[in-house]
Amino acid sequence: YNIGSGRPLALMDIIHELERAIGKKGQYELLPMQPGDLSDTHSDVTIFNEDFDFKPTTPFKLGVENLVQWHKLHYLG
Repeated sequence: YNIGSGRPLALMDIIHELERAIGKKGQYELLPMQPGDLSDTHSDVTIFNEDFDFKPTTPFKLGVENLVQWHKLHYLG
C-alpha cells in the first residue's frame, strides 16, 4: 500500500519542516538531478482507502512534530 496524504510535497518543504521540529538546521549539499530521480511524485492512496475505509487526516506539520517527539522519547530518553 502507498500511504500518505495524496497531495504532493516539495522535498525542501519536508526538510525545512523536519529542521523546524527538531530545532536544528540540517547540513545538505544540493546536487543536480541524478539518474532515476523523479521531479514530481506523490502517493495515490485510493486502494488503501477502499480496502480499509480509512483516510488519513493528520496534517503533515503535526505528523512531523509527533514523529520527532516520539523519537526523542524512545531513543533519546
